[in-house]
Amino acid sequence: MTGRRRRSHGGIVLAVIAAGCAAHTSDDPAVPRLVAEETLRIGSVDDPETSLTSFHALEVAPDGRIFTIHAQESLVRVHGPDGTPLGHIGREGEGPGEFLTPVGMGFRDGGLWVWDLRARRLSWFDADGEFLREETYSPRTPTGGAPRVEIPDGILGDGSYFGSEPVMARDLADGEILIPYFRLRPDGTVIDTIAMIPMGGGSMIIEEEDRPFYASQPFADSPAFALSDARMEIVFVDRTIRSGDPRFVVTRMAFGGDTLWSREYPFEPVTIAPSVVDSAVAAQADRAAGSGLMTRREAEAAIRDRLFRPPHYPAVRSVRLGRDGSVWLQMFERAPDSARWLVLREDGDILGEVELPERLRVITARQDEVWGMDLDELDVPYIVKYSVRVAGPSERSDP
Repeated sequence: MTGRRRRSHGGIVLAVIAAGCAAHTSDDPAVPRLVAEETLRIGSVDDPETSLTSFHALEVAPDGRIFTIHAQESLVRVHGPDGTPLGHIGREGEGPGEFLTPVGMGFRDGGLWVWDLRARRLSWFDADGEFLREETYSPRTPTGGAPRVEIPDGILGDGSYFGSEPVMARDLADGEILIPYFRLRPDGTVIDTIAMIPMGGGSMIIEEEDRPFYASQPFADSPAFALSDARMEIVFVDRTIRSGDPRFVVTRMAFGGDTLWSREYPFEPVTIAPSVVDSAVAAQADRAAGSGLMTRREAEAAIRDRLFRPPHYPAVRSVRLGRDGSVWLQMFERAPDSARWLVLREDGDILGEVELPERLRVITARQDEVWGMDLDELDVPYIVKYSVRVAGPSERSDP
């Protein structure tokens, strides 16, 4: 293992790993196999009335309507449960019910809220999409060394905001630090600290004449986490690669730091091929050389010197929290066109594992369904839904 890293997050992640954590392996025959079947696809490659732009937020209303945020268009599109277009909410602008950069939304008290990041504004709409009211996040000047969060990351289920103070890129490079995430009032006053989030370690600094250039650490094993705004919980995945001990730890915590459970799961490591390392180094070296700070050869030498190269990939690529409390863990997969997801129940027991298309970006899920954005071969986006069920006897062996 090469590369230079600082590790300062162990206290928060490892401290909550209780002795005798239950161990499971996703390759164990006892782990149920789940089957995902596409049951809805919305969009079109050639029909302007039904074609979509890229979206990164999706919510399903209690009545089954589907809401997606399209930042490029500064609006929220609405579809019926069967995919029928029902119109849109908002438009680009700074007036009431308009958006600059909508990034988040949710349902509360029978209405829809939409968070506009650039406008720092929370807009409320009724069930029919009619504008009701708005609230602007306006942080006042803190006193006594209190933290100042200029732009929060989003909205929590109780209507408060959450976010952290700005962190310098240098502080995040080549190591991991603990960053406090706060729950905030509209004037920026801190209500409490949600958690100390371990971040960083995913980049390296390459300097030439005191001008830093940041390159990514493609094989970093920094912790992954997901936050549930509705359930007021956080799930951490400790992805630390331990030589001869292929396992990862999942910890579920309530806001404020109370540990709900912490369990470890063995996995089958996927070796990093030398050709993959060479390709990653070459891509970063091309970027560095293109900046004009150094030659291609100098850049490659510096990147190889600072590269964190473990014997295998971390177990988990990404984590999602289901609306029903389930935990979805995308594992590193050997197949190029599929993504393997390990699905945990709310208490950490394994529900099963399921294969989804690699191109699918999972946005929201429950134990029995997955919603996301699918891109076709032309990179045209679609809203897709997969129904998930336990495989029958004839489906339990690998194809």
